Amino acid sequence: MAKRQLSGCDTASANPSIDGVDRVAVPGAPGALYLCGLDKVRTDPGLLLDQLGADTLVCLLPLAEFGLLAPGYEAWLNEPQPHEALWLAIDDGSIASDSATKSLVAAVCTRLVDGDSVVVHCSSGRGRAGLIAALTLVGLGFGIDGALREVRRARPGAGPQRVVQDLQLERLATEVSDQFAL
Repeated sequence: MAKRQLSGCDTASANPSIDGVDRVAVPGAPGALYLCGLDKVRTDPGLLLDQLGADTLVCLLPLAEFGLLAPGYEAWLNEPQPHEALWLAIDDGSIASDSATKSLVAAVCTRLVDGDSVVVHCSSGRGRAGLIAALTLVGLGFGIDGALREVRRARPGAGPQRVVQDLQLERLATEVSDQFAL
């Protein structure tokens, strides 16, 4: 299957805009993909999801990274009703195991294809969140270059920020490629 190349997609046309929360265009997917930092979710993650019309929040932070900054956030992640939370703890500048990352990417892709909207965050919404967003786009049928271009168009500076993250993107791209092609 040919890889999609994205061009000039309007990333904010169908969904509300919140300063510091960026929508990554996923043409053809009924759901929306958003990236942000901890600062946007730590006080009231449910409210943010409601404002965006999103169903699922993906947290990529280990507890030690947000525990003191966001009291109550861990409790919300464990009991996010009526929303859903997916939590994969990844140390800053690092990666999770390939199997855990592939499982998370598959879960995000499934939700987007099913029409759900997903917010992915790490500390700044760039490195770890950008990696997951890029792998998600690859899983939806985009090539690595197109996926990174779209993620960075939506959120400048987002995407793998360490060699280990670049290597994981390259390694997993062949395994997740086109699994959920639109």
